[in-house]
Amino acid sequence: MFPPPSVIPAKAGIQEGPERGKHGQRNVNEPARQDSFYFKLFDRLDAPGCPICGIVIHDSRSYLDSVLYERVTDVPTREALRESFGLCNPHTWLLRDLPASSAPDLGFAIIAQDLLNRFHGMTGPRPVSGWRTLKSWLTRASSTLRARLKKTTCPACVHGARSESVHLRQLLDLLGDETFSEKYRGSSGICVPHFLIAEESHPAHPRLADLRHIQRRKAEALRGTLDRFIEKHDHRARDEITPAEARAWTDSMEFLGGKSGVFCSELHRQSSHWMRGSSTR
Repeated sequence: MFPPPSVIPAKAGIQEGPERGKHGQRNVNEPARQDSFYFKLFDRLDAPGCPICGIVIHDSRSYLDSVLYERVTDVPTREALRESFGLCNPHTWLLRDLPASSAPDLGFAIIAQDLLNRFHGMTGPRPVSGWRTLKSWLTRASSTLRARLKKTTCPACVHGARSESVHLRQLLDLLGDETFSEKYRGSSGICVPHFLIAEESHPAHPRLADLRHIQRRKAEALRGTLDRFIEKHDHRARDEITPAEARAWTDSMEFLGGKSGVFCSELHRQSSHWMRGSSTR
């Protein structure tokens, strides 16, 4: 099993007392403010774009760095990568962004050697000589090559999914804290895909209505900026396009679809559930 992300309480440090801020939030006590998850989310709000996407990308990259730098020769790690037939497309290409100190070239060469050996062994002819071999051949023939090559999900996706789940729940919980909530309202907010996951995963959460209200306000503000950007392309317009208006289309890309590499393409998806990638990310 690959290393799980840190586990946090469902409602880390939320006070049960009556103290509330102007939006009705309870204040998080000091031990919770010392929690690394609180600060991880809080600090991520300073960056543009969806904070959950940013954390998932960071944690996935850290996981891959750990695998290539420390555990590429570890037998259980190698076996797990064989069973998953390596990494998914986005995580495979993410290896190029790892620092040279992680030796991604050598690390992936070792992984790829295993996978090519597995592919070669499973695609070659198998002579039928005796009942045991015939039974093995019939078992192989009854399943697709894809199913035999790839038995489990991309381990980096599994790691990313755990991180996503933990931090999305933590974000909902922390909307009950006045300080966090104020900063979140002034940030880019989460993307629509992660908002929909929050609705599907935590339909009864007491702060879901707050999140929905903030999400609508973010969408309205972005739509207004896009309106002005489009209007200023009219040949009769006299006002200059502002920097915020100029980047509104890329801001909209991230708001509507999430950061690049977090949600996979629908090209080869058999399921109609558009939110998830090809694995359980």
